[in-house]
Amino acid sequence: MFAPMNIAVFKHTTCRHMAMVTIAVLLVSCSPADSELRAINAQMLAQSADKCNGVRNPAPGYAVACTNILRECQRRSKQLGYKLC
Repeated sequence: MFAPMNIAVFKHTTCRHMAMVTIAVLLVSCSPADSELRAINAQMLAQSADKCNGVRNPAPGYAVACTNILRECQRRSKQLGYKLC
């Protein structure tokens, strides 16, 4: 009824799809986080920074997010002329 599937073609197609997904994930993860953080108001940013400062051993993803949050706090503090976070 069904013809046997050519495994070599399947592997090639699967590898191509995996490569496309990997590239897409890398492009999304490399997008500037600042653009999202700039939309957060000062109060929310300060609360997020306080939460980040309270965690001793954060998970890797959370540590990256906290680094971005603290960097945005420093940027806004410098821009406003007083310590925001």
